Amino acid sequence: MVNSTCKDGYMQKLFWNIVAMSAFGVLLGAAAGCTRTGEDTPEPPEYVAQSSDQSYILQTVGAMHTTVMGGERDAKIELATLADKPQLNAVGPMTGLSGEITIINGRPSLATVGADGTVKTTTSFETGAPFLVWAEVANWQEETLPASVRSVADLEAYLTKRGGEKGLTEAFPFTLTGRAENVGFHVLNADPEASYPAGMDAHKQIQVHFDSGPAEVRLVGFYSTTHQGVFIHRGSFTHIHFQTADNALSGHVESVDFGSGTLVLALPE
Repeated sequence: MVNSTCKDGYMQKLFWNIVAMSAFGVLLGAAAGCTRTGEDTPEPPEYVAQSSDQSYILQTVGAMHTTVMGGERDAKIELATLADKPQLNAVGPMTGLSGEITIINGRPSLATVGADGTVKTTTSFETGAPFLVWAEVANWQEETLPASVRSVADLEAYLTKRGGEKGLTEAFPFTLTGRAENVGFHVLNADPEASYPAGMDAHKQIQVHFDSGPAEVRLVGFYSTTHQGVFIHRGSFTHIHFQTADNALSGHVESVDFGSGTLVLALPE
């Protein structure tokens, strides 16, 4: 357990540092009379949520809608700027939609599709993202996922229930750890130097689909009922990625089959 006084002080200091840096960035942009772009200066967070007890801070930059439908694929943030945050959890696409970013409790996994058509992962922060959602969590509270929760739809319904019970009224992160019979996932595979049309049809064409098979996995996700098109897909309440325990596979989760395994759900305390 984390000492509550230390935890509160740490999260308060972190929150106000974020606010101050964002405001300073806006003032600098106004003074220069220019518009920020992902190609020169990283954008400040566009959304900052803080839990009522300061157990986590969640931030976003860029937006899923403008990336997919607007064709804005340049980096809005470089992951290296977040590398010193040991409690970091994050999901998003790589610059140019050339792969997937998954960070779970500080461990990064960059997934791309190799020339042989298989998933290639690297444990690295050396990429950017056109949009990203991330959270720093001071302390997690773990519970066993009910045996009735076996699919993504089941999980969304359960998170709605548990989030309400825990007073998580803002967007919030979560993780799941255990053995899965299968995780269906995709990895984006666009050539970052090529030109692609904007829109969902074109976006689906650059998704390469895979199955994990039986594996020890950890999922990281973000739940929100109000951020569809920002970091949540329209028609959904979650954006979920995963890593296998050995980090050999990672990517954007499309479906899960938990079988009869025991999964541990972690929510911000």
